[in-house]
Amino acid sequence: MKIEFNLNRVILFIILIIVFYTIFILFADLEKFSSEFKKINLYFVPLILGIHLISLFFYSLRQKVLLDSLDIRLSLKQNIIFQFTGYSMLITPGGLGELIKTHFLKQIHSKKYVETVPVVLAEKYHNLFALTVIITVMLFFKSDFEIEIIVGIIWILLIISLAIIKSHKIFLVNKLPKIGIFKKIFENMTDFSSTLLMLTQKKVFVKCFCLGLIAVFTDAIAIYLCFLAFGIHYSFIDSTLFTGISLVVGAISFLPGGIGITDLSIAGLLVRSGIITSLALTLTIFIRFMITWSTVLIGIITLRFALRNRMNKNSTEIS
Repeated sequence: MKIEFNLNRVILFIILIIVFYTIFILFADLEKFSSEFKKINLYFVPLILGIHLISLFFYSLRQKVLLDSLDIRLSLKQNIIFQFTGYSMLITPGGLGELIKTHFLKQIHSKKYVETVPVVLAEKYHNLFALTVIITVMLFFKSDFEIEIIVGIIWILLIISLAIIKSHKIFLVNKLPKIGIFKKIFENMTDFSSTLLMLTQKKVFVKCFCLGLIAVFTDAIAIYLCFLAFGIHYSFIDSTLFTGISLVVGAISFLPGGIGITDLSIAGLLVRSGIITSLALTLTIFIRFMITWSTVLIGIITLRFALRNRMNKNSTEIS
């Protein structure tokens, strides 16, 4: 896996994102968008970003639990850098570009892909699992038939996925292209299956679930503050349901960062709830930049930092 190739793809996806949001803003009417954007209470911006960073920290703790369970020991600092580096690739389809983390583990810690790819997959599973649990709890307080249908389907997929892992029948891997990382996995199917099983052991699974739940709930608070920044006093339940289900749909769409699907879903639910279109679109963009795209930016900065340090280390060793 060549990092240069990944960075080129990231640049391409960034261009596509810029084009999408340009169209998004033009649809909202540039003048109205500008007017709505001026309503933002800037006091909330550092607060939102700060709370979101706390959420990212809990995600990194969850990653450490997964790595420790495989006897891959990283310091807290290394673990955070490692986690944040993966965020640079959130804008790849399905966020699978986060597999760049497995490349670093192989290069720096001599860990095989078959040992580390399951960690990324486990993180994806726990992200969806924790978010679905939060949404399900919220539905007990406010019923929404359409959201309930989607959540029901997600629960079926989550249960089937876990059952497949527990039964050692990872037959879907046979459908993956047998190139690069996937070729290594296919050649070591038994080890891959065993590693996934280790990551779903009760003690590890519960710890990861709890940390994921805290992280998702913390992000839900940040999203609620996004509503308040616009002076929209919706309940915490409403803000969580509207954005949560949209993030789930975006995640399973496998589009880069859920671009388009997540945004239109959030905006659509906001309009359905009575918010005017221009405000709904502006709030959607604000939420996405505060939560999703700020994370990608953090990831890109961390990746550049990690690569620079790696290059400096190599130069020192050569000299």
